[in-house]
Amino acid sequence: MEEDDGRSYNCAESVIIRVNRESPLPGFNTSCMRITSVLGGGIAGSGEVCGAISGAVVSLELRTAASSLDILLSVFILSRSNSTV
Repeated sequence: MEEDDGRSYNCAESVIIRVNRESPLPGFNTSCMRITSVLGGGIAGSGEVCGAISGAVVSLELRTAASSLDILLSVFILSRSNSTV
């Protein structure tokens, strides 16, 4: 898990922070962090989709310069497909 100034980040946030640190993501900003903040613990703590996987999806979407709506849609689709397995 990533930490900064005494703040610990959840698994989704930690993934996107690490990816951005290693290879800056186009469009990475506070909005991205707000989106990923609710993805830890399996989307708002539901345990449905691993937060690290969700963080990776957000990172991939940013890498392909997707819009915020596209990112949310991708995570939603991932969460729906996981719940039917």
